[in-house]
Amino acid sequence: MNIGNAFTYFFKDNNWIKKLLIGGALLLPVEIGNVLNQTLQSVKSSPTAMQDMGLVIIAAFIFAITGVITSLFVTGYFAVNTNLRIYKKDAILPEWSNWKNLFLSGFKVFGGSFLYGVLYTILLLISFIILGGLTGALAGKNAAFLILTVLSVILFFITLLFASAATIAFLTNLKFSSFFNFKLISAIVKKNTVKYIIFLASSAVLYGLAGLLGFLLLKTIVLAIFIPFINMYICFVISEIMAQVVREKSQE
Repeated sequence: MNIGNAFTYFFKDNNWIKKLLIGGALLLPVEIGNVLNQTLQSVKSSPTAMQDMGLVIIAAFIFAITGVITSLFVTGYFAVNTNLRIYKKDAILPEWSNWKNLFLSGFKVFGGSFLYGVLYTILLLISFIILGGLTGALAGKNAAFLILTVLSVILFFITLLFASAATIAFLTNLKFSSFFNFKLISAIVKKNTVKYIIFLASSAVLYGLAGLLGFLLLKTIVLAIFIPFINMYICFVISEIMAQVVREKSQE
């Protein structure tokens, strides 16, 4: 895998700045909502100040809802870009067009992720019910809590690993059914185990750094405006890394 290429491939597109700015602008409502929410949290302890924050609360709600919708377009763009790069290494970034397709692709990613989240919750509840009774009978409350906490963490990472592979499977053809095509998912992981591990590790580092930088910028409030554009850049990078996981060697 050529991780370095993921950070620069889109520079070949003469319009990459425009495309990044469009994506960042679509993510802007999310960040405005975060800033407003942070403002509310800072005055939460003051009843007098909270009385004057009615409009801020309404604005935060509106931006939160708007952000969810616009984020679906960005997620769809990410999906289309990744799918394109799986089969065309030298392809430039897709245009911000066919908005219906972008929205539907983003909604599919959201739907697949949501269902895996539901699966995790169900497994967690079943485990809590079964092990909760056992640990309650065999050990003290502290031991029971520790066992259930460890179990929840293990289940979370197992679900995350499987959901990530399922997302890659979906990105190969943009069909929602691929999220649950376990034969395809298994084949992708078996054939590309090393590359899949590299993808997971590099993604964890990237999201961790982006999260830390976003946290620091959000504290300044003014500089928080750059966060959506940084996230869009990360979106470009992750697209190429995910594409490399399943891209044939002949195309590298």
